[in-house]
Amino acid sequence: MTIIYLPKRSPNLNPVETKVNRNLKKDVCANHNGTEENLTNAVRRCLDVKVVGLNYDT
Repeated sequence: MTIIYLPKRSPNLNPVETKVNRNLKKDVCANHNGTEENLTNAVRRCLDVKVVGLNYDT
């Protein structure tokens, strides 16, 4: 087995990263005007819902 180290940010090598970042910026960051803590919580909640599939509304 060979380990291949990728750069910290490598959208050309990881298209999922580009899609997730684009959606986060569009859905969460663009509409945010609170504290950094609130933004962090909003990002975590968005990732839980869209990536993991958790539902906080039920």
